[in-house]
Amino acid sequence: MKKYEYKAILIKIDMVWSGRAESDYLEALNENGKEGWEFVEFIPKVLQPKGVKGQEILLKRELPEY
Repeated sequence: MKKYEYKAILIKIDMVWSGRAESDYLEALNENGKEGWEFVEFIPKVLQPKGVKGQEILLKRELPEY
């Protein structure tokens, strides 16, 4: 049976009014992909009192079998 570990990464938004990401989604996915992480889905936006803080991405990778 396959087992996985999961992690979430935050892509920060630089300006509330523009909605532009500080770093590119593909760049973040490619960097984590080098370590075996696979994209699962976007997590609903993280809110703060003055607007959206960023967008979280859920990743997974398979754990080695023992």
